[in-house]
Amino acid sequence: MTVTWVLITNGSYAKLLNAHNDAHEIRQVREFLHPEIAKKEFDVSADLVGEFNRATPLKPATLYSHKIKAYQRLVFAKELADYLEKAHGLNEFDTLIVVAPEDMLGALRKAMVKSLKDVVEYELGKDLLSMNLSNIELLERVREDLGLVRF
Repeated sequence: MTVTWVLITNGSYAKLLNAHNDAHEIRQVREFLHPEIAKKEFDVSADLVGEFNRATPLKPATLYSHKIKAYQRLVFAKELADYLEKAHGLNEFDTLIVVAPEDMLGALRKAMVKSLKDVVEYELGKDLLSMNLSNIELLERVREDLGLVRF
């Protein structure tokens, strides 16, 4: 039997679900939280030393806040990809479905090694976590949006 994991993230929080053929047979493998995203921008800026000091009328600090968010998104994507790579190496899952907003999907693609990219069966560019759905409802929504009968 093929084991499919579904990674659902919004860029600061992620759920990793083990999906079986029956949507009512799901197990939450793990939750991830990236607390740096929740920090105020000036707190996070310590990782990008001097970026705010370089702000000028032509380059306002808000441009640097976008850099900080992009950087933190990459850090979180790398954390997720590392966990998935390790789990796949231990044969904990066979295929992967990734659900995330487009910017986070891009960050995840960058962070994944080839062997992990090869097991990604589907990608869905949406933020489903903002909908406050149960795990069963999340998987049903993923299945509907991808046009799948079962995982």
